[in-house]
Amino acid sequence: SAGAHLAAWVALHGDLTKPDSLDAVERFSSRLTCFVVLSGPMDLTRVRPTELARQPLRGQDFAQAFTAAFGCTAEQFEQDPDIRQRLREASPLFLVTADDPPAFVMGAWGEDLAVLRDPPVPAVINDPHSVWHGVLLAEAMRKVIVPVVVRLGPEVGRDPTADTTAVVSFLRERIGSHIPPLGP
Repeated sequence: SAGAHLAAWVALHGDLTKPDSLDAVERFSSRLTCFVVLSGPMDLTRVRPTELARQPLRGQDFAQAFTAAFGCTAEQFEQDPDIRQRLREASPLFLVTADDPPAFVMGAWGEDLAVLRDPPVPAVINDPHSVWHGVLLAEAMRKVIVPVVVRLGPEVGRDPTADTTAVVSFLRERIGSHIPPLGP
């Protein structure tokens, strides 16, 4: 999830090149040809650490990770205007513009969430791996007419071969046929 968040942030952020830097790496463009998002948090403003900490299965760990990343308490994370602005700046969702590279968005949801065909996206998304993050990103990219391939559903994550084939197909289409074939 953190890798998906960072990949999306770099892909959707303006070029971070420093042309006058003495460091050759800093002079290289940070603009990507395309990117892949696998179940990552795209809108950090929808996280509520006070609620998240009460959830089972690592809820407290996730809440602490979010607040530690911003050096604040759960209450500050949810209410402090400066922290809220930093959350917005760190959220890939708010960086989407028409000049962004194409994306492949992938995430799983259970059968009970089949309502995603016309989603009422929740105001609070406390699961950093929630499919809602992918839905939000795909909708934002479609609004500005940036190509986005979406693979969301209950089958995602159950068949690694199908998932890998879909990702590799997207990458081949976007960056060329020099990607080696799958398998031996």
